[in-house]
Amino acid sequence: MATTGLKNVWIYFLLLAIGTFANIEVPNAAGDCADGNYTHDGKTCCLCAPGQKVLKHCTDSPTNGECDFCEEGKTYRDKPNSQTTCELCDSCSHPNANLEVVERCTTSRNAKCGCQKGYYCDSEKGSCVVCQSCDICESTGIKIACNGTSNTVCNESQGISAGAIAGIVIVIILAILVTGGVIWWKKTRQPSDGAEPDSEVKVDIKPHLADIAQILGWKDMLYIARKSKMLDTTIDSCQLNHPNDTEESTVELLQKWSEIKGRTGVRSLVQMLNASRKQDKKERILKLIKNDTNNECSNPV
Repeated sequence: MATTGLKNVWIYFLLLAIGTFANIEVPNAAGDCADGNYTHDGKTCCLCAPGQKVLKHCTDSPTNGECDFCEEGKTYRDKPNSQTTCELCDSCSHPNANLEVVERCTTSRNAKCGCQKGYYCDSEKGSCVVCQSCDICESTGIKIACNGTSNTVCNESQGISAGAIAGIVIVIILAILVTGGVIWWKKTRQPSDGAEPDSEVKVDIKPHLADIAQILGWKDMLYIARKSKMLDTTIDSCQLNHPNDTEESTVELLQKWSEIKGRTGVRSLVQMLNASRKQDKKERILKLIKNDTNNECSNPV
């Protein structure tokens, strides 16, 4: 009986040991990667940490690859990666851009640029590329000061005189009469045979660049350029070439846009102004072009 009991105890411990070893999981070598892993030539390798680049891909195990640090103040990597090069740091020392360093570039973080005192930018990227000068409130006073990320807001002017009110009323009445006359003229006139509708006008707008740019203004020209998917670098270069002179920046950006659009530029311009409900600017541009076209027809060479 004692022998049988001892035998049962040994069988019990043997089964317990087998069950224990059966539940042991083989560790995954890739689990040793603190920042995740990637695949290279069919092998799983550990990612390099932020601030580093791959110097040598792994061979026998995920952890035997080699990483090297980016160059402090010149290059960086802000995420775990499998790249063999680092990203170049942004520069905050562009001439005429009115920038200053907000956060210096480290091996694991790009530089962040901000505006110098008296300048602002409304960049959506968090780091400014070029800064504009803040508006000055000469007579009304400042409501909200320029703070580097938004322009100055001036107080509304107070105390309109009776003469000014009378002048405004007269201007409004004249504007209504003129508008009514234009609407009546448009409804009653008959287009000549073969004439193209406004949106199909195809003329060279290069002779009118300065006048059209003055009508559009920088904000609407910027909207048209981005709507046309022009490169940010092209837009930024127009600002950098003419610091603190939005009129010249607008002319240059319009010129580059017209070179892309060619003789269909007017049609594209009209369509975009219609879409953004800029009817007044559209009419002024069409009138400018048509007056010039009519003058050429009535005064042939």
